[in-house]
Amino acid sequence: MYIKIKNIATDKEKKIKVENDKWKIVKMKIYIDEDKCTGCGTCKAACPKGPRIYSIEEKNGKRVCIQKDPSYCLGCRMCVTVCMEDAITLEN
Repeated sequence: MYIKIKNIATDKEKKIKVENDKWKIVKMKIYIDEDKCTGCGTCKAACPKGPRIYSIEEKNGKRVCIQKDPSYCLGCRMCVTVCMEDAITLEN
């Protein structure tokens, strides 16, 4: 079972896994394939925490999505769902 907790001071939410009455924080790892990414910003717009996690920047003359702070990731996978280029992968 998973539950979400929120730190009121930092406004950060974390996903917690509960197994056998033990709690474990689940941290999501976000991988962005910059070769596939077009920098469209759809992932940033779809993500509930998008502006805190993603930034669209110019890199080597190409617009790409960059991770700013993946610790805000809720693990909802909206970014993966809306990415038309399949450039984003999430793992926990």
